[in-house]
Amino acid sequence: MIQYYEPLALRNDPRGYCVCTSEGKDSRVLGHLYRRAGVRHFYLNSFTGIDPPELVRFQRKNFLEYQEQGYLTYSVRYRMSLWDLMLKKKIPPLRTVRYCCAELKERRVEEQGDAILSFGVRKHESTSRARNRDELEIVMPGKNSKNRIMPYDNSENRRTFEICYADQEKRVNPIVDWYDEYIWDYSQYWRLEQCCLYDEGFHRLGCIGCPMANPGGKGDSDGGSDHQGSSKVGRGGRL
Repeated sequence: MIQYYEPLALRNDPRGYCVCTSEGKDSRVLGHLYRRAGVRHFYLNSFTGIDPPELVRFQRKNFLEYQEQGYLTYSVRYRMSLWDLMLKKKIPPLRTVRYCCAELKERRVEEQGDAILSFGVRKHESTSRARNRDELEIVMPGKNSKNRIMPYDNSENRRTFEICYADQEKRVNPIVDWYDEYIWDYSQYWRLEQCCLYDEGFHRLGCIGCPMANPGGKGDSDGGSDHQGSSKVGRGGRL
């Protein structure tokens, strides 16, 4: 799928795909798949200011390695901090009022250009993602409109994604159907280094103080990993 849409990605942006990454476990696998596919792509990280410091250091180290390999990387800083957002909204982020992701992680930025975006989202992380995410996504215009989602399973879907809605944002999500064990098996097989926090018991690495986090901060209510083994899969063999 990644290789199939590379011509479309290059027509949209000469830099190729925009791989949106936090450098958590799913993002690491996503980026590795793009490097293995041998397609044109670049990396973009949204710096929220409230990510775990271990993850921030890991992301910066990885971006230096990507640059050494010849890939473009962009670290985009927030335009308004969480503290300023809380003053503006007059309420902290809550499970029922979660405005932080839209501003700190999901907003469109200039660095994305017209590129096809790629995310490490997975359906099995939550019931919401199971309903609202798929391999191919077209972002429809309008504040309350629903995005068009479709699996990469037949020629009509592939044609719709490539030809229709030419001016709309497009997304490709290669690991949307992967289970947690697939992520860890893949990382182990390819000796893909993961952030040290997974070895300390964290199942998912979100923002510090996230209202969706489970008690104890290890995982979150969208569904954490059942993986209990070590993520120290070594540095050898990485791309």
